[in-house]
Amino acid sequence: MFRLVSFLLLLVGGPVSASMIQYDYAFAYTDVTDCNTGCSPAPEAGVGSLLLDTDQNTLLALSLSSADFDVNWSGSLQLTPYADGWSVDDGDLMSTNFVVTDSGYSVEMFLDLFFVPTEGNPLDYFENAVEQYNYLANSDRTWFFQGEFTKGIIAQVSEPASGLLLALGLLMAGLGRIRRRLPTLPA
Repeated sequence: MFRLVSFLLLLVGGPVSASMIQYDYAFAYTDVTDCNTGCSPAPEAGVGSLLLDTDQNTLLALSLSSADFDVNWSGSLQLTPYADGWSVDDGDLMSTNFVVTDSGYSVEMFLDLFFVPTEGNPLDYFENAVEQYNYLANSDRTWFFQGEFTKGIIAQVSEPASGLLLALGLLMAGLGRIRRRLPTLPA
């Protein structure tokens, strides 16, 4: 029984990993707080990034930095990309949107009509996104922003739970070997 449990822990604990992608983000933004219809203030520049777990379809971190604001959200937000119904050769046009809040800021992003090859994971193709309706607001100001994603760091990261199970399985297997080598004491 001891060997069976050790083997199962080794089997379950081994191969689990997550695919992480970081997208760098360069954007232009305008303060639309005091704008009525037809207002077009001069744009300013900002930078940011998104960190995604493509296996779980989750947003793990979002940063947006400029002279006017600094957002550094982290957590776990499920993203649900959906097909827009446009027919294109060898793929789909997809969209996704999300809202996050950080330090008094609310960020809403709508990533629209980005091309995803057939059988591809939409989160692997944000560099193809055409953005619309991205807003950032706090209690005093509202900004509209849009920009361009560049695929940055791509990594396979081991899940912590699988590492723990692997270590426990190795420990149990080692203890089983030690136990078999100990002499049996007479009763």
